[in-house]
Amino acid sequence: MFVFIAWSIGLFSICKTGNAQWIECDGPYYTYIYSLASNGTDIYAAAQNSNNADGVFRSTNNGVNFIQTSLTSGINCVAVFNNKIYAGHGSWGGIYSSTNNGLNWTQSALTGKIVFTLFVNDNIIYAGTDYASTPHCSFWYSTNNGNNWIETNMNFAHIGSISIIGNTILAGGGGSSGLYRSTNNGINWTINNSINQIIHCFAVSGNNVFAGTHRGGVYLSTNGGNNWIQRGLSNKVIHSIVITGNYIFASADSSGVFLSTDNGLTWLNRNQGFNSNVMTHPLLLSNGFIFAGTYKNSVWRRSFSDIIGIRKISNEIPSAFSLNQNYPNPFNPITEIEFRLPKLSQVKLSVFNILGKEIQTIINDKLDAGYYKTEFDGSNYSSGIYFYKIITNEFAETRRMILVK
Repeated sequence: MFVFIAWSIGLFSICKTGNAQWIECDGPYYTYIYSLASNGTDIYAAAQNSNNADGVFRSTNNGVNFIQTSLTSGINCVAVFNNKIYAGHGSWGGIYSSTNNGLNWTQSALTGKIVFTLFVNDNIIYAGTDYASTPHCSFWYSTNNGNNWIETNMNFAHIGSISIIGNTILAGGGGSSGLYRSTNNGINWTINNSINQIIHCFAVSGNNVFAGTHRGGVYLSTNGGNNWIQRGLSNKVIHSIVITGNYIFASADSSGVFLSTDNGLTWLNRNQGFNSNVMTHPLLLSNGFIFAGTYKNSVWRRSFSDIIGIRKISNEIPSAFSLNQNYPNPFNPITEIEFRLPKLSQVKLSVFNILGKEIQTIINDKLDAGYYKTEFDGSNYSSGIYFYKIITNEFAETRRMILVK
C-alpha cells in the first residue's frame, strides 16, 4: 500500500473569464484529459500521456483554477462517491482513493490492473479493467464504499464504459468487443451484436439509453439495451454523452460538441469559441456550466444557458404570453426569437418547414416567468419559408420566417 501526502503545486491554471462561448482554462497543460468529475464546486480532471501533467487535477472554484494534486502518475478515470475521490490508474496501478479532496492518496484496490472506467449507481461503485492480468476479470463492483471489491464472470474483454438501466448492467468493450449485458449483477453476461463497434460511453435518460461509439456515432436503445438503432452523428467518434432534462450533449473528438433537444433525431454544432485544433473527450455538467476535457488543449467550460441558446433578458414578469417576430427577417443563417412567459411554464419551441414537418426543436423545457431570447441557426437548411411555433399548457402561437442564402 502506498500513500501520497501533500499537494503538488507545481502546475496550476487560471480559466479566462467570460461565458458567451467556450472558454479555455490554461491547464492541465499538454495532456490528455480522460475523465471529469465533480463534488460540489470542486472539479476533478484525470490526465495522462504527458511527461509533466499526468495524474488528478482539482479545481476548488468551479473550474476557474486547476491545481495538480499529489497523484501525478497517469490516470484513466476519476469518480466521486460519498465525498471520497476514486482514481483509476492507467498502468496497472489499480484504484487510488482520497478522503480529503486529493490531499492524500492511497493505493486501495485492484493493484496490478489497468482501470479504464469507474461508474457509481445506487451506492455501488463499478470498475472496468483489463482482462489480461491475473485475475482474469474485467468487471468489478464494490458495495462498501470501495473497501472491498467483488469480481464477476466477465473475463473476455477490457471494459471502457459502464451504465445501469433498471436491473440491466451494460458494459462496453474496447477493441472490437462491442456490447455486453447482465441482468443478474454480473453473474452471467451475454454479447449483444446490435452494436458492432467500440463503445466509448453510455448515458441514460428515463427508459432511453444512448451509446457513443468509435466512428459509428450515437446509438439509442429504448428497451434496456436489448435492441439499438443508429441515432445520428454517423461516422464520428463519440467519447462522451451527458444528459440533463431534454438536452443531450455529445463529444465528438475533432468535430467538437453537439446538442440534441429531440432525443437524438437532430444534432446542432455547439463549438463557438473552440480553436481549430481542439479535440473534445469527456464532458461534465456541473453548477450551471458544461465542461469539456480535450486532447492536449486543457479543460474548457461554457455556461449552460449559453450553450442551449436560451437567454433570460429581463427579470420583470410580463402580463401575458407572447411570441415576437424573429429578427432579422429575412435572415442568413442565424436569427433571434423572443418570447414572454407570465408564469412558470413547460415550453416547446419548434421550427417547421413549408410542408409542416418539424425539423428542429429549439426548446423543450420548463422555464420560469420572464422575457427570453433564443436563436435559430439555418446553416443546415435551404432557402425558403419556415414556421416557428411555441406551445405551453396555456398558450400556442405560430409565426413565419424566411431564410435567404
